Amino acid sequence: MIRPAAVIAALGLATRLARRELRAGLGGFRVFIASIALGVAAIAAVGSLADTMRASIATEGSVILGADISFSLIHRRATADERAWLATLGQVSEVATLRAMARREGPRQPTAAGSPPVSSDVLVEVKAVDPAYPLYGTVAADGLSDAEATGATKGPGDWRQGLDPARSGLPGALVERALLSRLGVSVGDTVALGAGKVVIAGVITSEPDKIGGGIGFGPRLMLATASLATTGLAEAGSLTRWTYRVKLAGSTPTAARLAAIRAEADSRFPQAGWEIRDAQDAAPGLSANIRNFAAFLTLVGITALTVGGVGVANAVAAFVERKRETIAVLKSLGASGGLAVAVAALQVAFVTAVGVVLGLLGGVALAAIALYFLADLLPVAPLDSLHPLQLLLAAAYGCLTAVVFVLWPLGLAHDLRPTLLFRDEVEPAKTRPRPAYLASLALAVAVLAGLALATAPDVTLAASYIAALAGIFVVLRLIAVLVAVLARRLPRPRRMEARLALANLHRPGNATASVLLSLGLGLTLTVALGLIEVNLRGQLGAQVSSAAPSFFFLDVAKRDLDGFSNLIARDAPAATLERVPMLRGRIAELHGLRADRWQGSARAAFLLRGDRGLTFSDSLPKGSTLTAGTWWDKDYAGPPLVSMEQGLAEALELHLGDKLKVNVLGRDIEVRIGSLRKVTWSTFGINFFMVFSPNTFNGAPISYLATVAFPPATPEAQELQLAASIAADFPTATAIRVKDQLAAIDTLLSELALAVAAAASVTILTAVVVLAGAFASGQRRRRYDAAILKALGATRAQILTTLVIEFVGLAVIAAALATAAGSIVAFYVVHGLMGFDFLFSGAVAGGVTTLAILVTVFFGLSGTW
Repeated sequence: MIRPAAVIAALGLATRLARRELRAGLGGFRVFIASIALGVAAIAAVGSLADTMRASIATEGSVILGADISFSLIHRRATADERAWLATLGQVSEVATLRAMARREGPRQPTAAGSPPVSSDVLVEVKAVDPAYPLYGTVAADGLSDAEATGATKGPGDWRQGLDPARSGLPGALVERALLSRLGVSVGDTVALGAGKVVIAGVITSEPDKIGGGIGFGPRLMLATASLATTGLAEAGSLTRWTYRVKLAGSTPTAARLAAIRAEADSRFPQAGWEIRDAQDAAPGLSANIRNFAAFLTLVGITALTVGGVGVANAVAAFVERKRETIAVLKSLGASGGLAVAVAALQVAFVTAVGVVLGLLGGVALAAIALYFLADLLPVAPLDSLHPLQLLLAAAYGCLTAVVFVLWPLGLAHDLRPTLLFRDEVEPAKTRPRPAYLASLALAVAVLAGLALATAPDVTLAASYIAALAGIFVVLRLIAVLVAVLARRLPRPRRMEARLALANLHRPGNATASVLLSLGLGLTLTVALGLIEVNLRGQLGAQVSSAAPSFFFLDVAKRDLDGFSNLIARDAPAATLERVPMLRGRIAELHGLRADRWQGSARAAFLLRGDRGLTFSDSLPKGSTLTAGTWWDKDYAGPPLVSMEQGLAEALELHLGDKLKVNVLGRDIEVRIGSLRKVTWSTFGINFFMVFSPNTFNGAPISYLATVAFPPATPEAQELQLAASIAADFPTATAIRVKDQLAAIDTLLSELALAVAAAASVTILTAVVVLAGAFASGQRRRRYDAAILKALGATRAQILTTLVIEFVGLAVIAAALATAAGSIVAFYVVHGLMGFDFLFSGAVAGGVTTLAILVTVFFGLSGTW
């Protein structure tokens, strides 16, 4: 029977003994503290940063969206009835957005040395605004002059008058500075836009709602809605998005009021087909990216803690070894194993608390620094308050990791007899902790994994990551045992240095397991990220040089289609032209429910958010392979059919024969799934998630999407000349050069890879710290071995050669294992998730091997020298 008084007395005794031993300092726990602090800092920083960004987006939601609630339509403007209802809600502003080509008129301005080359035409993001814009926030522009018709004196913020017609009678436009450098023009110059011309009246320095519109393909060009008609860009069927922003009357809108407005909109105009957004979810794409990136970085932090856990276990094992005599003396004097473990556990708990506190302080500092640098890019406020929940979560991760990795080494000392403790120097006891410790270890692992799953936005992804991490950890541990066994059984080399190095791999206190676990886990993440980046870049480069078209042309009017085709046949006879009709629409209903009410996966929610490109065809498109069903006949005249991309159908849980409704031009059309297709997206050719039977959109105003593919050896000047000819003869067509966009993607990949590498460096840094600690904990044994060897006549060079052989061997094994594990992870991501062919990179494997050798030899020799 357990007596509480006895437990309290024993705990008091253990506390006094632990406090006395801690007076000697924390010298043996530096790696322990660093391992916990680094992982906790990473998780605390990520959580605090994400929470601050989400709070800023929520606070500035009306400014980011430009409204309290907005209603977007593609291809068409709101009807009179729709406008009248919107007006009853509050103040309304109409904004049109589209892509177009801006062309330089006259000679280009001289550019400074080292400036980027200028073009005769540039893809721009056009934004047409009415006098009520902006409902929230402030637009600012520089460079405004008296060139406009009003003659009024204009300051930096007098941007509205810049949109008025200039003295020449041409509309005014405000542009981003990038447009000036790309076209080689300046404020006051005239540029052609579509079928009309505009005068550059100033340079936009602040556009409050820009981030809410997502990433653009080109610089902004802003003009008045009334001026848009002169360009001929917003004709029926063109890819123009008309957004109606509403500043609601009355007090700040509540979630209930916004939900009621959505419900009323659906009730009054069930077939409007508009996309409704409100200030409480002003930037869903940005919010999703923040959530996903935070989840990834949190998993990186967990990886760092797992790697650091090896250091924690090493530090505790070294601590137990240092206290071996103390534990033996205590047991000889009648102390129980529980008391000896309690003394050590209290010291470990104190050290864990120090590491957690340092990690939390470091995480808050890192978050503050990150927010300072992000302030110019995102609408985020400085870190003016702590986020207790995120800090508590990070502390929980740190404490649980410490518990997981200290239970085994502490449990080993519980039942050892004093005689075995004294003999452990030359003959380590082979035992395992008692069942209570093993059960506690299993429980701690389960709680740690459960915490990670409970806080992850994508449970499946988090579970896969944790399972892979656990699998890699177990495999590395088993391989470490296998390496030691093989080293013991291999024939002994003749050369003394090699023979001793081989013996060091399996001798008592060897560093094999520590090196393989810490270095292997860190390098696995490095290999995986490196191979994913190399494969993405390789796929992009391969497609540019082979199957990818040279240009995409949007908004080719139906009346211009023959002339457009004839021009390409005349000026580029070797080029291949493909053209397909194109509309934009959205899935309105599936499984008998409105799309916004159907609950599916995160990917399904993304696919149902916003509109999608649609087309119709009487034949199977190139790059598609039927996986179910059959294609309709060329003269099919029955009920409308659709062929869906297989991945889309799976995400939306749709099957062959199912019915759904799509909304196009404010009309719901019921279609039946007639076939499923597998699409090869990596060719960058024309393809769509949904292809309809030709009779689906009879009478609808459509435009065409075209691609032009030049032979691989075509000079760049010839490609650009064709684009210039099309821009001159068909000014409303928008050209997107694939090479330019892939170059932009490559730049984005570089920036993303740098950010990911910076995040993953926490894991590498932790691995280095753990590796240094592993070697440091074994220095006493190495000094003992070196003394014996020198007494037997060995030279310093022979001892160092022995160590170099041992360390290089361990590094090569760790690098090989990391390369294999990282390649498996990268293959799953590249081939399994993205559908690309996987290419192994010898450069990545060689770089990782070199890094492993340098780090291992450096830390192994620096402490032994």
